[in-house]
Amino acid sequence: MAMASSDAEGDLPVTFADLGVTSEAATVQTFVGTRRPLSSLTTLEWLFLGIALLSTLGALGLTLERIIDVEKDTADATFAVLLLINIVFVTFYILNGVFGERAFEVLAFVIGVFVLLLYCVINYIQNPGSGNENIIKLTRLVLISVFGPVDIVLGLFIAKQYHDSKNLIFRTVGANVALQEICTKVFLCESLLKFDLQLTMSLVFLIMNDGLATIDLEEKLVLGLGISYGIIWICLGYLAMRYENKTLSWMFLCTSWMQPAYIVYKLVDLGLDWLGMISATIVVCSFFGLILRGSVFAVFILVYRNFGQGLKEKVLNIPAEDETRKVIDPQVGYGTIAKGEAVGGDW
Repeated sequence: MAMASSDAEGDLPVTFADLGVTSEAATVQTFVGTRRPLSSLTTLEWLFLGIALLSTLGALGLTLERIIDVEKDTADATFAVLLLINIVFVTFYILNGVFGERAFEVLAFVIGVFVLLLYCVINYIQNPGSGNENIIKLTRLVLISVFGPVDIVLGLFIAKQYHDSKNLIFRTVGANVALQEICTKVFLCESLLKFDLQLTMSLVFLIMNDGLATIDLEEKLVLGLGISYGIIWICLGYLAMRYENKTLSWMFLCTSWMQPAYIVYKLVDLGLDWLGMISATIVVCSFFGLILRGSVFAVFILVYRNFGQGLKEKVLNIPAEDETRKVIDPQVGYGTIAKGEAVGGDW
């Protein structure tokens, strides 16, 4: 009997554990969701991360130098702060785009680099400055001209890879196509929320018409309320999708009108008092802000309509709120789970 048991064990296939090779998780769980470990990055992704982060760090250093040296009561001071805000967002897009395989956020980085390249070229042609100011502007222009095209090409290639492969989505919800499509909509809406917050912050800071030297009561109120609203609104949307909470969803949708209302007010105000370059920038940001807010609203509605299809149970391992709930199963299609049960998975 013992010999038979030994023979049976000898017939088992050799595993990696038997050879002393430990397997590593394909994903890691973080407070912002499922992300890839460092060891999973390819050589191309490491190259993109290195060049992109060096580019943004260089731009950050020159921007901080510009904020320190520029006269605080000019429009240049406002634009320097605006550039600093967008550098922070772009840095987040680089890291989250790669480790979260967010194709749209990598594309946002590419667009940001292209806009920065145009801004540096136009700014230097219009006003090259003199002395230390000229050195800073010229250095910034040379850096963005050298690294910018490389960032754009690598970013476009990697974004296409993420969009076509959907590897992280597969590792998040499994092979079920229906759940993959729902998860794709959720990821898209999350990215749009971040873009919306970036534009909201930009519009709020553009209220500082006279630079940083003098900030009146109206500007302080807009800055305080605008920043608070933008952060709270994006948190409402994120939590509503993550936990499929209908109460938070309605709160999110019912407060969506506030930013467009401010944009309309600001455009009317600009018609009465045009302020040159700042006003032109506000018009451009307002145009994209309205389009983006409409896109967020539309995609969120699509996500909301898919509440209760099993995504929350699959990726968060959260029990259903109802006694029975419809779930998409890779083997049998649609089914139900009882309250207290959950489908395994990580997000």
